[in-house]
Amino acid sequence: MNLFEFDYDLTMMIFFLDPTGKKVYARYGQRNGASADALQSPDGLAHTMKSVLAMHASAEPKFAPRSSEQPRYVQDIQGAKARGCFHCHNVRESLNRELKIKGQWTADKAWHFPLPENIGLTMEVNRGNVVAKVKPKTPAEKAGLQKGDQLTFAGNVPIHSIADLQYALEHQPTNLELKLRWLRESKLQTAELALSDGWRKGDIRWRHSVRGLVPNLYLGGANLTADERTKLGLSATQLAFRLNTPLGVRAKAAGFEPGDIVLGVDGKMLDNMDDNGFYYWLQAQYLVGDTVRFDIVRQGKRTTQTVAIR
Repeated sequence: MNLFEFDYDLTMMIFFLDPTGKKVYARYGQRNGASADALQSPDGLAHTMKSVLAMHASAEPKFAPRSSEQPRYVQDIQGAKARGCFHCHNVRESLNRELKIKGQWTADKAWHFPLPENIGLTMEVNRGNVVAKVKPKTPAEKAGLQKGDQLTFAGNVPIHSIADLQYALEHQPTNLELKLRWLRESKLQTAELALSDGWRKGDIRWRHSVRGLVPNLYLGGANLTADERTKLGLSATQLAFRLNTPLGVRAKAAGFEPGDIVLGVDGKMLDNMDDNGFYYWLQAQYLVGDTVRFDIVRQGKRTTQTVAIR
């Protein structure tokens, strides 16, 4: 596992090794919540292969570092439960279980292999190391990255594909800046990205290995009218919906009341979102057991409802 280290929730991963079979040039295989193939294509694979061949032919080829040089196998995982077919996601489940046994589990470990979007980058599907878009007001934009830039390194990991960038992000310490190197019109650029708390969070609903950690608190309702928003001093795009009557079982158990108007959580203003969008946003931002303070309007007065979500 220390050689073939990858996102164990995937359906496919390709490794590019040196002739000794002991060093990894690159990885190819990535996905998001949209589908298993949303970030993959034959052209994307071909681009990665050509990039690796160029690295192999260079005077000083670079390799992705291992987490550990000591070989490790599934049977070495403390608490691993191998019965019958052992799927890739079972490896991640076992690793999570081992962390809990050792008392080393923390909530941020639920978000494995963060996507480039977590730092503000969208990469091209057909050229996985080329920037397709930079999101405003993100670490990537603040560092000066632009559309068309070709990443070469993230930390000490050579970047040939989106999977390589995810590997680098997986091993990035939360409290340290991430050093990026890229080419722009053949000129080398460098910058350090300052990453804030919670930068790893993302959509984990599709991940089998952590499905028990995804909350299922659905608060169904109807968006407020423009007139109702004006009376509450809200903008036209801010999240604001009135809970259905009768309440759902989970909403009632969480302490909500019929007619409550949901405005957001923990003081965050959420724009262009209805009740369904809010439900999926909660699942991407919080885990089962997290305590969340919902900002609501109850009987015409703004208040909060604190919930340990399930």
